[in-house]
Amino acid sequence: MATLLRRGRFSLGWLLVLFGLFFTAGRAQAASQELTLVNSNPDQSTSFVFKGWLVDDEAKLADLNKQTSEELDQSSQAVFQEKMAAGQSQLKLSLSPGRYYIRELTKPGVTVQPILLTLPTNSSNQQTVYLKTEATTGQVQLTKLGYDSKTSKGKALSGVSFYLYQEGTSLPLRVDALGKLSTDDRDSRLLLTDKNGLIKVTGLPAGNYYFVEQATVSPYVKNSSPQRFTVKAGQTAYVTVKNYRPTVPTNPDEPTVPKKSSSSSSSSSSSSSSRPKVPTNPQKPNVPATSSSSSKKGGLLPQTGEVFSWLAILLGSLLVLTGLIMAAKSRRRK
Repeated sequence: MATLLRRGRFSLGWLLVLFGLFFTAGRAQAASQELTLVNSNPDQSTSFVFKGWLVDDEAKLADLNKQTSEELDQSSQAVFQEKMAAGQSQLKLSLSPGRYYIRELTKPGVTVQPILLTLPTNSSNQQTVYLKTEATTGQVQLTKLGYDSKTSKGKALSGVSFYLYQEGTSLPLRVDALGKLSTDDRDSRLLLTDKNGLIKVTGLPAGNYYFVEQATVSPYVKNSSPQRFTVKAGQTAYVTVKNYRPTVPTNPDEPTVPKKSSSSSSSSSSSSSSRPKVPTNPQKPNVPATSSSSSKKGGLLPQTGEVFSWLAILLGSLLVLTGLIMAAKSRRRK
């Protein structure tokens, strides 16, 4: 009889153990829920790695986004880390009820927005979450410096205007008031450097770009050379543009005039005395007066000396002629 009782107790104990195991497994299966992450636009070349943490019920998404993965490992309980292969559109997870924060770790040129969700105990055993993805963009920071000379230190120039172009396009890009790339036609294409000489543009897809300066500030010369750069996903490109003053000096030195010494003044006086004096009131040369008869028609009359010489010749000729006549008459008488 005692043996039967002992055997009955033994069998009852095993039944209780089996019932307990069955009940525990059933409760665990009932408590476990299936979470499915869905990527609506799978890429054959892009894979993702997701990690989930069990966080407090009061946790906020903005605060969790500020923490690194290492910080989350210390402040929260890491529950899973699973890979969604390239081209795969779904990732199924089996999780217990609770509040979960899920983040993509690799950032392969595509940004997956982090997820914060709660799996309640009394909800359906299946829950589906669609991932929100967007191409990871980059940004650029331009610094504008002015130089008074080639060796001077540059200073930030504010109010310098630029256009930003993407390689292969002819129109400048638009940027909103917050400095983000925009497609709103109300936003300006003209960019101005701030008080620190900076222009920052965010939301740029990976690619090649260039700045073109439109106008600078006085007295610097505009730098018209295109400033090219490359934007990579999740990175910042840095561009520095330099302006210089004109090469012609703005304040040339005046020529120095040597002071006059006593020796130079004496030499100058001597040299001036050796020079011929120019008469202040020069006299006109004496011109012989002409008689009124000389101005008559027929030419000028001979001068007094000339008259006497002509009379002597005429008188001599008459004497010779008279002598010849007298000699001829005397011959005839003989």
